[in-house]
Amino acid sequence: MRSRADLEPTAFVDLQALELFLQEKAGYWVWDSLKGRNEDVVSFENLWALFRPGDYLVVQDRLEEKVLFKFTRMDEVSDTVGFKKDFCVAMAVNFWFVSWSPGEKRFRQKYQLVKIERYVGQKKASTLPIYPLRYEDEATQKVLLDRLHERGKKWANLVSNSPTCFNHSGQGLPLSRGVVPEDVDITQVQGRMVLDLRDVMQLRNTVAEVEFGPSSSEVDEKLNDSWSESRLSKLYDPTQYRLCPPHISCYHLETGKHYLVSVTNLDPVCWERSALDQLILDEEKKSFLKTLVSNAANFKLKAGDIIANKGRGLTIILHGPPGVGKTLTAECLAEYAKKPMIPLSVGNLVGIEDSMEDELTEAFAKASRLDAILLLDEADVILEARSFEDVRRNGMVSVFLRHLEYYSGILFLTTNRISAMDPAFQSRIQVAIQYFELSHRQRSDIWQSLLNSKVIDCTEHDKDTIIDRLDEFADYPLNGRQIRNVLNLSAITAAADITSDYKVQVRHVEKALAEAVKFQRFFDDGNKDTKNRNRVWKPFAPPQQRTRI
Repeated sequence: MRSRADLEPTAFVDLQALELFLQEKAGYWVWDSLKGRNEDVVSFENLWALFRPGDYLVVQDRLEEKVLFKFTRMDEVSDTVGFKKDFCVAMAVNFWFVSWSPGEKRFRQKYQLVKIERYVGQKKASTLPIYPLRYEDEATQKVLLDRLHERGKKWANLVSNSPTCFNHSGQGLPLSRGVVPEDVDITQVQGRMVLDLRDVMQLRNTVAEVEFGPSSSEVDEKLNDSWSESRLSKLYDPTQYRLCPPHISCYHLETGKHYLVSVTNLDPVCWERSALDQLILDEEKKSFLKTLVSNAANFKLKAGDIIANKGRGLTIILHGPPGVGKTLTAECLAEYAKKPMIPLSVGNLVGIEDSMEDELTEAFAKASRLDAILLLDEADVILEARSFEDVRRNGMVSVFLRHLEYYSGILFLTTNRISAMDPAFQSRIQVAIQYFELSHRQRSDIWQSLLNSKVIDCTEHDKDTIIDRLDEFADYPLNGRQIRNVLNLSAITAAADITSDYKVQVRHVEKALAEAVKFQRFFDDGNKDTKNRNRVWKPFAPPQQRTRI
């Protein structure tokens, strides 16, 4: 400390003026802010004293995950209130966290801010929307930092590797165009999800009052600690892992929607590779398909066209009568190849003409981006030969053919009417697998397979009784889907039968089988003369006569 004699006269006068100002004008506020720090409470006017440069900040988001940020600065948010102009209505807490750029394949800092709205009186620091980590006790801090370190490593590993399929069980926030809408509700999301990192990770609307902050500033650059100015392809420092987001963007295979979910709720998928062994299909065809799909899934076809990126995909059509295992074959092969399967809905393609090409473009791009197998089930509408009188459907087929030409992944098509297929598809399909009506032996095997998979709940004695009758049950010309329906109906019937202790017995199967056979005979008798005359596609009415729902 310099003495009074060492100070310049003007400097001494300045210090006296500052001391007088602090005593007369600012003494109360300074003392109040210091008091607030010690007692873990703070008024709105003294929020500036709560946050220090370089502080770790804690926020609990809408999915009840604790998130860690690095504080940079605080700004006043002013507005006109009544007759008061430039009245401070909120304080904007600026911070940064670690983000991932899918295009650059690099980790980078992302700047955002949280607003603390003006409040009356004093609040405990830890009850604010965002507060410094030091206001947690030491034990809580250690547990939290260790957990965030492990969670951050998992997040960093997920985003920096190839698209991966996971099982998810927990809450999620629906995404729209890569962000969480403001008024969206949390929903329960169960089932398989594929990481989809097309959009840069964002926290908008995952915590209260989050907005985008500045991209750079002089003070930010001074507070980056161990963070390199160059964007990183890999994280090394525990601090960097702790500043990673808790969420990741995923595509839900069952609903076809995107969700923001917690990485802690993602678990590896147990692929049912043995399901292919239980598939009722000729062993030679099964082995051929396994080889094709396995090889195509592990490397892109090199033999394409003289035009770049053309003709590099694998398109397989499975054709034959309904219920003989076409769709199941595609699903089993996807399990065997450990690839997610994305179903392409024909209804979405033909529903609204204007969006058809966009739907196709998005579907093929999504399958390539997520390294998934694409399935167009019941593709008769798309595959049917073009005709002179239906210009609209001709255009739809042409669009599909063009996308098929440039698709580099695996596509399965299933159809019951191969004879009606447009000739242009023939050269674009590499493999065609024909299915026939099930034989007696195949129907018996399907009955046995479904019983072994515990589709129904029954005692071992009743299961043996049903198995003894399989040769009789297989005499009825049902397809695989109908056999499954019989067992499902048996289970529903048994669920209301107290005399069987709510378990399936052979009498329940007999009753359900009788109903299925009755409907099958009614369908066959009533449609003998007409079921093969109807066209798959009937042109829509002119636009002025159509009503969109």
